[in-house]
Amino acid sequence: MQRLGVVDRGRDAIVAQGRSKAIAHPRLVLSRAALVPQSVTDWFVAGGLALAVTNAAIMRWTTGMPAIPRGAGFSYSLYAIHLPVCIFIGALMECFVQWPTTLVQPDARGILAFIVMTAGALVAARGFAYLTEDNTAALREWLTNLRASLRWQAGRVSGT
Repeated sequence: MQRLGVVDRGRDAIVAQGRSKAIAHPRLVLSRAALVPQSVTDWFVAGGLALAVTNAAIMRWTTGMPAIPRGAGFSYSLYAIHLPVCIFIGALMECFVQWPTTLVQPDARGILAFIVMTAGALVAARGFAYLTEDNTAALREWLTNLRASLRWQAGRVSGT
């Protein structure tokens, strides 16, 4: 969309995002209501999400820092620790808010639990990435020095 010869990418992204959500979100609800075969809703959800990911306007939209490098900065940490973090959060919810140990229905409580687990995993992964991925060279040097120190101490103890 143009305004005085300038492309308004933020507005384009919001419009494109709205279109992809209009396709994906109702299909997510329909898939849980079992009104149509699940394979049909799966294809619609996949299509809406594919439109969101492949849309150039959405991918260019930013709040100051491009979204892909921001997420890629801790993607491995998220991959590595999301499951233990979510299990831990689920265990805490079982202990302190009487969360059921069996299948949870997709009601408001279930969605809230999903949001809490997702936020917890993202925050933990970002913190873990800060300690490891963002400081790979320093961490590697520290581990190398620790290994050398342990070897030196082992050699001193054994007398070799």
